[in-house]
Amino acid sequence: MKFRFDQYWYRHRSQPRSLTYSTLRLLDGSGYNKTVEKRMLNYRIIIEPEKSPDGSNVYVAYCPTLGISDYGDSVENVLESIKDGIKLAIESLAREKKEVPSDDINDQIITSAQISVSS
Repeated sequence: MKFRFDQYWYRHRSQPRSLTYSTLRLLDGSGYNKTVEKRMLNYRIIIEPEKSPDGSNVYVAYCPTLGISDYGDSVENVLESIKDGIKLAIESLAREKKEVPSDDINDQIITSAQISVSS
């Protein structure tokens, strides 16, 4: 069986979620051609430090678009863990034939604000 991998960049305002496509074509001797397309989806992830009940530091990650969260002992651990959770959520939505939401991070402005209040 032969494998052919084509990758190209695609960006269009009407499809902001589909920033990168990877196409894998499987060709066997009978001429059977199966195309599997993958697209890169973007998600906002918010990571905040917290104290656990035993006093140790943990990091909590939240993906508001999918409504999932996870925690870990370090930023790297929680980021890896939330990515696994995002993949599972996407697979579950796809299996149920539901729309898979994603963020168009190019059009978002993410900031913070400090507000002074009287005590």
